[in-house]
Amino acid sequence: MKKKKSFLSLKGKESAAGRMFVLPFYVGFLLFSLTPLVKTLIMTVNDVKVEYGGYNMSYIGLENFNYIYNVDTDFLYNLFSAVGNMLWQVPVVLIVSIILAQIINTRFFGRTFVRAILFVPVIVMTGTVVLIIQNDVVASAALNGGIVAGGQIEYTTGLEDVLLQAGLGSKVIDFFITLTNGMFNLIWKTGVQIVIFLAGLQSISPTLYEASAIEGATQWENFFKITLPMMMPIIVINTVFTIVDFFTDSTNEAMNQVMVAVKNLLFGRAAAMAFSYFVLIGIMIAAVMFILSKLSKKYG
Repeated sequence: MKKKKSFLSLKGKESAAGRMFVLPFYVGFLLFSLTPLVKTLIMTVNDVKVEYGGYNMSYIGLENFNYIYNVDTDFLYNLFSAVGNMLWQVPVVLIVSIILAQIINTRFFGRTFVRAILFVPVIVMTGTVVLIIQNDVVASAALNGGIVAGGQIEYTTGLEDVLLQAGLGSKVIDFFITLTNGMFNLIWKTGVQIVIFLAGLQSISPTLYEASAIEGATQWENFFKITLPMMMPIIVINTVFTIVDFFTDSTNEAMNQVMVAVKNLLFGRAAAMAFSYFVLIGIMIAAVMFILSKLSKKYG
């Protein structure tokens, strides 16, 4: 009996399966996110007054955008600070994540325990626990290198003097001090990325490494010729996830300014800030995805 020919190729079937997996997101977006997004966009060009039983909007054009860009002295500074911090924090998180994923992908005693420990921050930094840590002065300072009643918690004792003696400039020294003081917080954010990288590493066929070993390839050659090209799609996913994670972090000053405006019932200005922030995130993600996708096609 002759078999019926499938209308979909293998690639088509894989694409259909992928769409089925993300279907809950599409449904959730249409049901719960689309309406608030449209209302926020409408609020950006209106003066929103809270009244008994709801709110009233009166059209004012681009006045809210004019205020946050030309009158408010903090918004643009916070916006560019968020971008500047993201440009160095995201690469650090990704590099640390892939190194740790490489380490725990090897066989050693206690590997399962180490994997669990590395994923603990993902479990801890959710819900009520993160609010307790943020409201606790000592715990918050331990994460970010802040000042508490007993003194200053820092991880840079002596480092600044060494860098000064090395003849480095003040901006370079400030960068290293900031990086060192925030290192614990950055490593704390690597849990999900490590799991995703680990899944990607385990999907690479061992036969590729066996063939390279026969040819006498070194570990560095294996990493740059096999691991990195095979991991490019995973790197794209992790980069996008990390960018969104940093832009929506509770310590982000731009996010905090939006929340302060909402608490002060300045919904029009808050909407303009949020929409500007949303567009900026979209542009950053689109640019990163474009660059990494090109690299993925070239080296993947």
